[in-house]
Amino acid sequence: MADRRDEGASDVEFSGDEFGDDTFVLRFSKSTTTVRDLVVRSVESFVRRQIETGAAVASTSTRTNSPITASQIAAQAAQGAVAARGGPRRIDKAKEVAKALRALRERRIRVFVDSREQLALDSEVSLLPWTKVVFVRALRSE
Repeated sequence: MADRRDEGASDVEFSGDEFGDDTFVLRFSKSTTTVRDLVVRSVESFVRRQIETGAAVASTSTRTNSPITASQIAAQAAQGAVAARGGPRRIDKAKEVAKALRALRERRIRVFVDSREQLALDSEVSLLPWTKVVFVRALRSE
């Protein structure tokens, strides 16, 4: 017998340079959603993963970024990159969502759902179990 909670549910795969090398899957309970909801949910998930892995701290955290120490420089240099500050960056979920939506409106980020570019935030998209969403940062032409 099928689980009735999962009727119409879809696991959607997200990827793109906005998320580093990350590819992740989010579950949607409805078979349709808007481009705006795809962006919001993906950014919220990215922020949550950044906080969980220690790459960032919530902006409401009282943790401060202190100057980087010599031992931190050595450890980071061994990994191939040195940060300007010792601690993880502060991240605000609402600001990150607003920044992503603005970038999409200004066409600095392009969103593709199953290889079709989505141009309007309020466009409705169908979600199938194999749906793939890709975010691409647009290059500036000079």
